[in-house]
Amino acid sequence: MYFFANSYADGLTRLIHNSYNIGLIGAGQKDFNPKTDTLLFDSFFGAKSNFDARQFSLVENQIKDMERKLNMFKNDPTVYMDYVSEHPFDQGIVDSYNKAINGDLKKTRELANKYRSSPDFSLKERKELLDNVKEQQNLIKRHLIEVFDAYDIKP
Repeated sequence: MYFFANSYADGLTRLIHNSYNIGLIGAGQKDFNPKTDTLLFDSFFGAKSNFDARQFSLVENQIKDMERKLNMFKNDPTVYMDYVSEHPFDQGIVDSYNKAINGDLKKTRELANKYRSSPDFSLKERKELLDNVKEQQNLIKRHLIEVFDAYDIKP
């Protein structure tokens, strides 16, 4: 019973959702997106991957590991000094990473959240604004990847 109810309810809600999207496209309030706006072929379209975000994530994990080690060694001053003498740039790298994350990237994330929650924009306008913010984030992430590459932190 559950399977049949779920299958029929899902089909009905998908039909209503797709009809609503077609109405928005017809009214010019939304651009056509083959991933969400085709009735039969939507499962054949995927979302493109964000290359800069993936690369930044790899760099970010390495820097967080550095930060974890630095914080762990701060409890024992002799071990901390030995670690810092062997890895003199780690503290500077962690500090510049935290500054960037809490600075420019935080501002762009707040701006994106503001656009997502604002009722003042249509779906089409909101998508354009969010795409611009995503581009800004990608530029910031690409710049940080290049900066950290100079310290031999590679994705």
